[in-house]
Amino acid sequence: FLAGAALAFFFIIPVSLKFSALLNDWMNIELLWDVNDYYSLVVMVTLAIGALFQFPLLLVITGYLGILPSSKLRKGRKLVFVIILIVAALLTPGDVIVALVLLTIPLYALFEGSILMVAYVERGKARRQARVEERRKKRELDRDSAKEKVASALGKGKSKKKPTSEEDREGG
Repeated sequence: FLAGAALAFFFIIPVSLKFSALLNDWMNIELLWDVNDYYSLVVMVTLAIGALFQFPLLLVITGYLGILPSSKLRKGRKLVFVIILIVAALLTPGDVIVALVLLTIPLYALFEGSILMVAYVERGKARRQARVEERRKKRELDRDSAKEKVASALGKGKSKKKPTSEEDREGG
């Protein structure tokens, strides 16, 4: 959130305002800025972009829960890029292409990073699951071998006793 807010506050808003001022000078239009409008623009754009930078965290959480695997994220790259362009165009103030690019590139980089993080989380879950399965199989093998030992011990004891009792029966 703080990285997104800093990007908006230190780069996107100043570039947009400078471009707007240059455009107004070039067109000989007097620029009348209202303090309330300026502050609301700064606050809203900063908060919106900061909140938008939380999206990769949401992707990683859904990937961890198994709702959105990395394979689906990889397949949806083109669609996500178009969505990022649309959202960036809606969030950046004015008609500044530079501000649009300043927001699109980090957002798409965060999306790609979230794909890598989801894949990393999936591999970690698979390794943990494999270790759990390995321990379960080992416990089953240990339990089966213990049962076999008990059965063989009981069987040996019975086989020794049976001939003795048969011998006793035959002899007695």
